[in-house]
Amino acid sequence: MEKDTEREHILPNREGEKVFLEQPPEVLQAICLGLGGEQHPAVYVSRELMVLAQNKASKQLFADALFYSVESFLSPDIRDLIRQCIEEHVEQEQLVFVDGKQWNLRIVPVETGGAVLVFAAAQHQAVGVTAATSDLRDRAANLLLHANRLDHLGQPEIAAEIRREAYRMLRSIEHLELLSGAPEDMMWGTHRLSTFIEETRSQLERQHMDNVTIDMPQHDAAIEADAHLLRAALMSLLSNSLRHGGEQVHVCLSAEVTDQSVTFRVDDDGVGISDTAMQRMNGTWELQDALPGGWGLGIPYVRRIAVMHRGLLVYVRTAEAGTHARLRIPLRRKDAEVLKSNDIYQRVFSNSISEADIELSVVLDAPHFRRD
Repeated sequence: MEKDTEREHILPNREGEKVFLEQPPEVLQAICLGLGGEQHPAVYVSRELMVLAQNKASKQLFADALFYSVESFLSPDIRDLIRQCIEEHVEQEQLVFVDGKQWNLRIVPVETGGAVLVFAAAQHQAVGVTAATSDLRDRAANLLLHANRLDHLGQPEIAAEIRREAYRMLRSIEHLELLSGAPEDMMWGTHRLSTFIEETRSQLERQHMDNVTIDMPQHDAAIEADAHLLRAALMSLLSNSLRHGGEQVHVCLSAEVTDQSVTFRVDDDGVGISDTAMQRMNGTWELQDALPGGWGLGIPYVRRIAVMHRGLLVYVRTAEAGTHARLRIPLRRKDAEVLKSNDIYQRVFSNSISEADIELSVVLDAPHFRRD
């Protein structure tokens, strides 16, 4: 009798299920409903890490009908991370092993207390991506040399077209290498947020991006990040808005600072995206969503950079029309982890090539790539 009473006490309560399924806050709605509740296992846990609700996909993954606590399947360090996220109210993403498989676990604190845990199967390619793309890098470099020669021969239009194709090739290469490999050591540094934003503005002005507005943050802060990767991520988000927002689209890049994190906001007033498109954009966890030339190549790339900073990328709905991306990272480096892979990502830097050159190459017309 006492056993039955105890079991009744730990059954999932209906209020928790209501919060999880019917009345999620904005970010929770974008992450959980946007990912597709039936596609990715998701559970809503209390501060005590008791499961209050779970979707059908989660029930299929955790077949035990008496499963009510994450302590039954997650390691102590992951449980401590969940508690920390709930306490500090910050999102995190981490690799975990469940049911003999490796999963990307996204921890999303909710305003009502507790957190939602979303699982997506982690998959890695077993091919030498860096070696396979080295020849492509050489070809892109040769194209840039040919473009320079054509400039000197008085054929700037042809040179600009060739230069744009070389940048497009470099964009695909850098995205694919980062998605399938990982840096041996990220180039961490401490940067003033205002300086970082101002340098980003300079790159956009160099490309004559008059339809992009930069709003300086109201509060400055020091951020610990790989500035090259972080700026490339923002350029990719801007590129997506400019490509898909329509001819008259206007994009605004801004940043909001809290005590523990900074959220970069990329908002456009374009045509917007459908619910189906948002679901896929928020669900690009796996490498098959990031094939070279695919429409979603930039989104998994940006998400990978966010994860490497222990941050989060999500597209959200707001009262304004258009498309709205949010890239949030902690202000301070907290043992950020690089996802394991079979290859090493080797970044190649050139003084003559910037993140704006590469990421915006799919947006700009050829004349913008003429040399001054």
